[in-house]
Amino acid sequence: MMWHEGIEYEKGGLKYRVLSSQYCLSNIKGFRFESDLCCIYEDGTLVVKRGFEWNGATGVTDEVMRAECFHDMLYGFIEQGILPNTWAMRRKCDKLFYKLNRSGGMSWTRANIRYYGVRGFGGLFC
Repeated sequence: MMWHEGIEYEKGGLKYRVLSSQYCLSNIKGFRFESDLCCIYEDGTLVVKRGFEWNGATGVTDEVMRAECFHDMLYGFIEQGILPNTWAMRRKCDKLFYKLNRSGGMSWTRANIRYYGVRGFGGLFC
């Protein structure tokens, strides 16, 4: 079991598995989807539940797991058609990634590098 930036996780199927439910507030509003492992509500609340798996960062050390977890969940929603696959939606997801990285203690410079990385290449994965 590992603990980082307020998220309890372990190495699992994809790469990492959440061990205790997490939530965050986002500006992605007007959508509703609930499953056994993750949810998005109309008010922008996002929830990952125990057992949710994600693959973590691509080509970067895994330092801010919470940001990566929620970002992967949102891009999964885009892949599944739950959220629209548009430039504007991906930008909202990527902005949340940036904000979670910063609130987790990442420097402004590093958070911006990661933000522009997902802005430039994230669309290739959904």
